[in-house]
Amino acid sequence: SDSSTLSDNNKFLELNGNVELRSLNEDNDYLFGDNLIWNISESKYELSGNVGFENTNVQLSSNKAILGKDNIIEFFNPVRYVIKGDNKVDKYETNSENALYNINTESLIFRAKKERVRSIIYF
Repeated sequence: SDSSTLSDNNKFLELNGNVELRSLNEDNDYLFGDNLIWNISESKYELSGNVGFENTNVQLSSNKAILGKDNIIEFFNPVRYVIKGDNKVDKYETNSENALYNINTESLIFRAKKERVRSIIYF
């Protein structure tokens, strides 16, 4: 990140500007955004502003995401999800209010309360 602040007796870490989180797995998961607040005592991360998630197979964008102890990243409205195809051409696109990504199983669930989940398939 561009800057960081540790506060409340080392219980909260705040990162601002160009925040990047990377995993060490084969897919090289990459989570990024404008700001991150890490509640160290609760092992809870809240990422906000131009949030994105990307690995070798997918791209997901949102305005806000929360990661907790359960290793599930919840992305908040609006969520745009794209599966990457051959030659870096987008093959499938989904728009939803919210999405849940399970880091352990590498699965994704889309949720919508007010609007329907919309999908587009490119041929």
